[in-house]
Amino acid sequence: MKSMKCCLRQLRTELGLSRVELAELSGVSAYTIGELERESRGPSLDVAMRLASALNVPVEDMFSVTRVGATSTRSS
Repeated sequence: MKSMKCCLRQLRTELGLSRVELAELSGVSAYTIGELERESRGPSLDVAMRLASALNVPVEDMFSVTRVGATSTRSS
């Protein structure tokens, strides 16, 4: 099973932006950004695209896809 975790906080802090600054750049409220960072809700496609544009990253970089409960059985 795969889980999608938003990487918004990491991307935002790497650029040295506050929630308010990102809100001003993206047109997404600082409250919504906080909810997304706490994973209280997931972003709509429109919101994800606006945030990605403001952060100057591809929208797929907004997410980290990880396997839940899986262990690697591959060896080098």
